[in-house]
Amino acid sequence: MKEGEELRLRRARLFDVPTMVALERAAFSVHQIGSVAFRRLLARNSALVLVCERGQEVLGHAVVLFRARSTVARLYSIAVQPSERGRGTGRALLTAVVEQARERGLSTLSLEVRALDAPVLSFYERFGFCFKARLPGYYDDGAEAVRLVLALTQGQRPLRRAS
Repeated sequence: MKEGEELRLRRARLFDVPTMVALERAAFSVHQIGSVAFRRLLARNSALVLVCERGQEVLGHAVVLFRARSTVARLYSIAVQPSERGRGTGRALLTAVVEQARERGLSTLSLEVRALDAPVLSFYERFGFCFKARLPGYYDDGAEAVRLVLALTQGQRPLRRAS
């Protein structure tokens, strides 16, 4: 990777699947997306899978799900290479996801995150996400999650912050 190269976002393709699976393993200890699931997501019109790269290196990916006749999009996964955290990859991916949801005319973007993961919670709160619900036992290892939401349209009443 060359110093100073720009981050580039694009739709993921089938050849990205092994890299995205490896990235899931590096980024998460549980609740990982496998190759079969990624292939299904890439084939669905109701899913958007993006990768963020610098040069030829994939630094992160995001998966967002859309439902017919719903005004809510769900950020299913956002994963960044551990060595790239805090360097703009997650911000670029999340910005693109928010833009895509707004372009579709959706009102809300929701996601779940580990309740005790303060750095990740802080990242989403800086983006304007607000606490909606606690989800006890949400993860495979029994850990609690919190659901966060981001209002995408003007005039939506913000929810309280996660505590």
